[in-house]
Amino acid sequence: LFCASASDCHSFSAAASPLPVFRLTLAASYSCGYACRHCMSLAALKGKRVAALSGIARPEAFEETLRGCGGDMVLKIRVADHHPYTVGELIRFLARCARHGIPWLITTSKDAIRIPPALVQHLAPHLQGVEILVLEIQLEFEPDEGELLHRIDSLLAR
Repeated sequence: LFCASASDCHSFSAAASPLPVFRLTLAASYSCGYACRHCMSLAALKGKRVAALSGIARPEAFEETLRGCGGDMVLKIRVADHHPYTVGELIRFLARCARHGIPWLITTSKDAIRIPPALVQHLAPHLQGVEILVLEIQLEFEPDEGELLHRIDSLLAR
């Protein structure tokens, strides 16, 4: 069984389920510069002024994750889910960041896919000292994923 919250996991365990219970959480792991793909520790975000750019169904979850990384979210830019970004609006977003003294515009992996590299290269003269970063999210399992993989291997070996 997979559960998302500690209370759910406790309920399943308390019910003496014969099935193993794994807690599944999403966790930010690192951020990468979009144009040059250099990666940095999340610790680099701590206390830094950042802007959040998201075109996802639940932008609040992304913003909460970003806040949890210690970034000082000065600006939130939300667009519709699956929004196709244009050069003009990205220039406007970057200009807003520059006006507010925000060095990093942080987006999701899902949004980064909809910002073509050629578009970012075209934007280079307009970056105004603002870098686009991608916050990478990974799944984490409790107990560790090794136990889960061992159980899957056992089932497949049957």
